[in-house]
Order: sequence, then structure tokens, then C-alpha cells
Amino acid sequence: MGTDPAFFGLLAERGGKPVGYLLYSYVYDVDHAARVLHISDLYVREEARRQRIGTKLMSAAAGAVSQVGGEFVIWEVLNTNQSAIDFYKSLGGRFLPKSSYMFWNPEDPT
Repeated sequence: MGTDPAFFGLLAERGGKPVGYLLYSYVYDVDHAARVLHISDLYVREEARRQRIGTKLMSAAAGAVSQVGGEFVIWEVLNTNQSAIDFYKSLGGRFLPKSSYMFWNPEDPT
């Protein structure tokens, strides 16, 4: 990891065993002039779902962005993952109306 980690992680455990995690990094949003926490992955084991573990991980992410003076949290969700969309909406998450993520690999021009 060193002194400048590429990402950070939060781990949820039950009985000393991992049941979920959230990986994130910080970015800067020029339009809002604000530091932002970007979630790259949130996962909760199937047998541990619906036990508020995802909610607690998201709450911890909100605390992390607040600690660095950030203003909001962003993430992507597959439009086919309705259970995740419903979960995020239950927390107050919403789709950004004028935003679509794009991907570019300069090593692969296809």
C-alpha cells in the first residue's frame, strides 16, 4: 500500500469471518468543487444479505468521506441488478440524470 494507496477497504465480519466488503477511493469533482468518495465495489455474501451489513458498509463510507471534508459518494450499478438498485434507492441513492460513465483503454483501440 505505501504512503499513497490506490484504494481503501472496509471489511464486515460476523463471528470473526468476513461477510462483506466495500472498496473505495477518493476523487475530486470539479463541477461541485468537492472531494468525493468513489465506491468501486460493494459485496455482501448471499447468506449475510438483508441483515443491514450493506447499510452499515455504506454508512461507514459516508463517514469516511465526511472525515476528509468530502461532500458525497458516487458509484456505478449494473442496470440489470434490480436488487442492488432497490437497495441503493432505499438508502436515498439516485441516478444522476445527465451522467453516463464511459470507458477507454488507450492500449486497445478496438
